[in-house]
Amino acid sequence: AARLMTRAALSIGALVNLVEHPAVSRNQSRWRLQVMADHTAEHVDRMIAIAVAAIRKTFSSGWSCQ
Repeated sequence: AARLMTRAALSIGALVNLVEHPAVSRNQSRWRLQVMADHTAEHVDRMIAIAVAAIRKTFSSGWSCQ
C-alpha cells in the first residue's frame, strides 16, 4: 500500500520519497519529506491535503493496511 500511496501523492503533485527496508524495519515504510525555511503554512497544509487524498485514493480501491 505504501508504494501505491507514494504513486498517488506524486500524481497529485507532491514530492515524497518512500523509505523502505533496510532503512526502516522489515514490513514498515516511511515518507521522507523535506521542509525548508521558505515553505509557508499553506505549503504544509497542501502537503497534508495531498497525503490525505493519497490515503483515500489507495484505500478506497480496496487495499488494507493490515
